[in-house]
Amino acid sequence: MKYIDNKKITVDYRIAVKLKEKGFEQIRGEHNSYLIKEKEFANDIGYKGDLIYFYIDDETCVTAPTIYEVMEWMSMKDIYFGCHKDSYGAWHFDIYNYNINNKEPRLVHNVINYDSKMVAYNTCIEYILDYML
Repeated sequence: MKYIDNKKITVDYRIAVKLKEKGFEQIRGEHNSYLIKEKEFANDIGYKGDLIYFYIDDETCVTAPTIYEVMEWMSMKDIYFGCHKDSYGAWHFDIYNYNINNKEPRLVHNVINYDSKMVAYNTCIEYILDYML
């Protein structure tokens, strides 16, 4: 069984763009980023959505945060999430939102089966960005 370390795996390009739109800090310097437009590097051509290992500027790149970095950022907004595998081998996600007026957290439990942990995490983060922030 392959272990996925949330501290090393970046969210996909689509999610990174949405995070930037929602105010996720763009991390300068030696941090993974995605190209948001085509860019020529010396003799190579970089294409939109390519993952590179440094951040150039806001016009060229969007930060590619790890799942862990997104978890930390969302926890500051009182939103916590995680993914789990059921007894049939399918992945699901749960979201707890403490950023509400009542004292009980709101739980969003996803019942859709995902084939992989990465798909579940990306879908979970996208759900939060689209419906909770």
